[in-house]
Amino acid sequence: MKPAGQLKLHEGTRAWPFLFGELGELFVNRESFDTFVCESCGKVEFFMPVSAR
Repeated sequence: MKPAGQLKLHEGTRAWPFLFGELGELFVNRESFDTFVCESCGKVEFFMPVSAR
């Protein structure tokens, strides 16, 4: 498995930050995952970043 970087996901609507500015950012859930890819078969695995454990 070869490291493929970090994947950052955004959960929820983008309207909260747009309508309420920085206060709206409190209503948005963001997650980051370290990703690893097998170059021979294309399998992808996600892991919590070391700093989040």
